[in-house]
Amino acid sequence: WPTLVILCGVSRSRLHLRIDSHWWLEHSGGEVEIVILTSHSKLARSMHVEKWKSLNMPNPRVT
Repeated sequence: WPTLVILCGVSRSRLHLRIDSHWWLEHSGGEVEIVILTSHSKLARSMHVEKWKSLNMPNPRVT
């Protein structure tokens, strides 16, 4: 698994890119540390960037 994943989309919706980001983080077993997604709009002449990371929640039952 890569440590960093970059997802770029022009024709894909931002929601679809977020779903893909979640998939990478959930299925890599912690190997993927960061996902960066970029969505582009030709019509609005804009670019949106998001950085996703896994939340390592401590297990309160582990001693």
